[in-house]
Amino acid sequence: MNLAFLVRDRRNTADPNAVAVVREDFRKVGYLSEAQARTLAPILDGLESLQVSCRVDGSRLWLDLPAPAELRKALKRRVTAYSLA
Repeated sequence: MNLAFLVRDRRNTADPNAVAVVREDFRKVGYLSEAQARTLAPILDGLESLQVSCRVDGSRLWLDLPAPAELRKALKRRVTAYSLA
């Protein structure tokens, strides 16, 4: 299993919710679909990036994306724990 990062691309004029997929070597390999980006962009707006696991199959990159609801819960717990520290 490899790692990839989801990074908001606010300079993308074609999609205001664009989320780039960046490999471990910092090479941008593509973007999430518009539907996925529309869901995840508001969550990622408060983060620098989100690390996800992935696998490479020939020229395809398969991402293990977290469910948005679970991601929101995890981030809320993280922010709450950080605030209490």
